[in-house]
Amino acid sequence: MSRLWIFPIFLFSMAAMSQTLTLNEAIQQAYGNNPSVRALRESVQSQKENAAAVKRLKFGELMLNGGVSKSSDAILIRPMTKDLISAGFTTMPFDDELTYWNLDYRVPLFTSGQLKASEQIAKSGRVAGSYSLNGLKWSIRYRVTSVYTNLLAVNRELIAWQEYLNALNSLNKHIKIGMENGKYAQLDQLKVRYEVETARLKIAGLNQREKALAASLASLIGVNPDKAPGFQLAEVNLAEVPEKIPGISELTESAVKNRSDLKRMKELENISRQRLRIAKAARLPKVTLDAKLNSVNGGNIKY
Repeated sequence: MSRLWIFPIFLFSMAAMSQTLTLNEAIQQAYGNNPSVRALRESVQSQKENAAAVKRLKFGELMLNGGVSKSSDAILIRPMTKDLISAGFTTMPFDDELTYWNLDYRVPLFTSGQLKASEQIAKSGRVAGSYSLNGLKWSIRYRVTSVYTNLLAVNRELIAWQEYLNALNSLNKHIKIGMENGKYAQLDQLKVRYEVETARLKIAGLNQREKALAASLASLIGVNPDKAPGFQLAEVNLAEVPEKIPGISELTESAVKNRSDLKRMKELENISRQRLRIAKAARLPKVTLDAKLNSVNGGNIKY
């Protein structure tokens, strides 16, 4: 197993910077500030709640509703029955104000597989959302790690070229003194000056690349690149490497087994299969237990 050792280093061209940032911190900041990650997290949580709601459907639904109404004319507030008719028209329950409530409990006894298929759809939707989030996070981790390590590499290269330039400047002074004493020819000095300009040009290019990488890293972790503070990075060093590098077939097998996008597609396939079951079950009989309790109150009657 590889061990990760962290050593603090200071970026050469960012002397005024105070913020220290490790690779893991950069990855976590990228997770926290990425709008797609936040959206998928909310979506996964919503799918969890939806799966729980669908699972509770097998225990039935309890619905309560009520209201108050007032009309300009008195109306019959209860159904006509034989007893009401025999009692006479003057005793009919007419009223212009009405208060009512209804309590209804429905529980599915037999759904031809629709309810179970709905549970499977909700579960697969939640799992597929989790795989989407996991795949996005791995993509962000890869991009942040790539930019972070490239920025470290550019910094190391800058330090090496600066040391080389310092050595060339010292050599140029030495040759200048030697020319005064007749030890060196002017051609020797021209060669050194050429190397000096080459080094300066290389350093200028690396400085631009360093700025671009720093801006990319700031953007990835959710910091405005124009206002981004400097980063004091920590070196990433693998102290050990695997003794045996896996072969292509082994790597392919591992990718097929572990890739989040492939797992997500399997869950989406199951969703399509369960939706087909629901469509077929729509033509089949269903049994539901329905119990109701009603109350209507008016000025003349209550039932």
